[in-house]
Formats: sequence, C-alpha cells, structure tokens
Amino acid sequence: SDSFTNKSKEHDQEWTNPGNVKPVGKTRFPSAIDAMIENGVQVFFTDKETFARIQKSSDYGYSILKTLESENMKRGENVREIVA
Repeated sequence: SDSFTNKSKEHDQEWTNPGNVKPVGKTRFPSAIDAMIENGVQVFFTDKETFARIQKSSDYGYSILKTLESENMKRGENVREIVA
C-alpha cells in the first residue's frame, strides 16, 4: 500500500503505517514458535542473565547471538545467518 513508509535507518524491511490498516485475512497457527520459524524468524531461548547481557550489549546482542544455537538450528528448519 502507498500509505506504508520505511523510516528506519537500521531495518530496511521495517515498514509502518501511521493510520489504521484493515486486515486482508487471518491465519491461525497452533504454535507461535512454529509460526515464527516457518516465517523466517530466528528463535533463541536464553536464561535471564544472557537476556540481560543482550539488552545491554552495544551491538544489540549480535556478538552474543552469534555464539548461541537457535531453535531453528536445533530443528534444522529455516536457518538464516544472523547479520549485524
């Protein structure tokens, strides 16, 4: 739609719309984790300490995530490289 804009300097695929958007459809998934992995989201489970380190990291957690095994890797599904 012409009303969506990309104002993010860091995320070229993050499009937003300041107005209301009417949904064109609905998809139900029995599992949010399965849906995320199916749609290319790299899913990481961490403990509280690692999560806190990611939040405080100057590189948005990139250096920490590169050392972890994603749920995608464990399942062998839709694995994508984490890029800075």
